[in-house]
Amino acid sequence: MRTRTRAAILIVMASACTPAPAPTPGLETPGPDAAAAPGGIIAPGARVRVKSRSGTFKPADTGHTAEVNVTSGKTGTVVQKLGESIRVRFDAQTWDEFPPTGATVDLKEFEATLHVSYLEPAR
Repeated sequence: MRTRTRAAILIVMASACTPAPAPTPGLETPGPDAAAAPGGIIAPGARVRVKSRSGTFKPADTGHTAEVNVTSGKTGTVVQKLGESIRVRFDAQTWDEFPPTGATVDLKEFEATLHVSYLEPAR
């Protein structure tokens, strides 16, 4: 029984020493001008822009009483990579309420998460 316990401990210790997986392409560590790099390097600190409509942000994300449309052109700064999702601190800017009523709202900075496919480096 002791041999099995020792073997299990050795396996657990060995698995803790495995190298980290390779980074997802397009999410590498930024260089000096990462936001403008071809191929869209998106890493913490990079400036990004929403390139296509990607749904809505809920009141829990924005602090506003209604949902807002996430439309192209909205800008922010990458805070964190979460797999294929990116946490972005969006700049203070004007957003359209959802459902579409024609109402716009000026929101302060807030953080929300989007899939990487909806983002591009801000130019």
